[in-house]
This record gives sequence, structure tokens and C-alpha cells, in this order.
Amino acid sequence: MPVIHAVRTIARQEFNAAYAIYNRAKKDGLKIYSIVVLPEAKGYIFVEGESLDEIIKACLGVPKVRGVVRHPPVALEELQQLLLPKKPEIKISVGDIVEITGGPFKGEKAKVIRIDENKREVMVELLNMPIKIPVTLSLEHVRRA
Repeated sequence: MPVIHAVRTIARQEFNAAYAIYNRAKKDGLKIYSIVVLPEAKGYIFVEGESLDEIIKACLGVPKVRGVVRHPPVALEELQQLLLPKKPEIKISVGDIVEITGGPFKGEKAKVIRIDENKREVMVELLNMPIKIPVTLSLEHVRRA
């Protein structure tokens, strides 16, 4: 059964270490199934292989690799938490006055009518317009006034 282990590397050299491990595994015919480099995990990469021994053989003597974290193996659930994108918390609610920070209405003030959390969009009414026209914007283009 395949296992996943963290491998310590020199910081900011994770991609080079992963490429070197890949080449070693390919050259020696080792059963390494995947190598994951995460920007948040500075100095570490995750290697999936047939066994801990296969991972150690693939990493042995590879430049930029500091060692294999032997115990415990990384659970797939832990790795999935790191891989899934994290949605920033929405700090705007219906009725709030916001300032538009991007697009053709940049700098205008508006009142929030509706928030679509799934699409990460907000519908607003511009305050300085004589006619109330609803405008749909990305949540990244508004901030609390």
C-alpha cells in the first residue's frame, strides 16, 4: 500500500529537490508515484511511494534534500487540507455601505443588496446615481467604506 512521507529540503529549493528525486526514481526504477510541492510548506515536499524504503532510496544522496521525516507518514486527509483552496472569510453583509475598488465604478460608494457566497459576487446599488441600478461585482472589487 502506498505511503506519503514529508521530505525536508533546503528552503526555496523545493522544486529542484523534487525534480532531482523524480530523476533518481526514474533512473533507478523506484516505485515513486507522486511528488507534491506546496508553496505554504517551505522546506518540505511530499513524496508518495510504495514504501518508506523506496522513498529513502529515492532521496539518498540527492542534492538539496536534508532527509525524510520517517514517522508518522502523512495522512491523505492532512494533505488534502493543504491542497484545497481556502476561501477568505466574507466580511461584508447585506445593507453595508461599500467602496468599489475595481472596474468602471472604481471609487464609487454603494449599498450591498445581495451576496452570492458560492460565486463570490456581490450585488450593489450605486449611491451617487439618480436612478438605483443594481450592479453585480466580484467580492474582490469591494471593501467596507
